[in-house]
This record gives sequence, structure tokens and C-alpha cells, in this order.
Amino acid sequence: MIGVEIINPNEPLVMGVPAFWGELAALIQKKCIEGGLMIEKGGRHSCVLRFLPPLIITKAQLDDAIVIFTKAARTARSQITQQSKI
Repeated sequence: MIGVEIINPNEPLVMGVPAFWGELAALIQKKCIEGGLMIEKGGRHSCVLRFLPPLIITKAQLDDAIVIFTKAARTARSQITQQSKI
């Protein structure tokens, strides 16, 4: 399992800990699922996206997952940013 914690770099640190961004994590998860990549949400404040690949995953499958995740993260971040400007 590999986890990616989604934080908000625009918020101040609290006791040295970055601000959690569960809303963005949920949107990234939704976009990944729509793109065909199943990921789980968990961790503190549901801001950790968990990848649980099988042990027999191929390099091509990993490459596909990275492309889907990257696109989902960029799209979700853009969408969240646009909503906050409204």
C-alpha cells in the first residue's frame, strides 16, 4: 500500500503540521474512479489517498495509474480553485 496525503499549502501550519484537505482528496478520488482507477480514502480527516496495487501489477498498468491519478489531481485542484473564486 502507498498513501498520498493531500494537504492545503495555502493554509498556515498548525503546530508544524500542514492543513488537511479532505475536500480535495474526495474530489481526486471521485475523478480517479471516473477515469477507471480505484483508490481508497483514509487517514487523518480522510485526506490520505491509498493505492493498493496487486503484487503482480505490470509496469504498463502502473504507468496508466500514474497518468489517471495525475490528470485527476490536476482537474480536481483546478475545480476546487475555481469554486473558491466564486
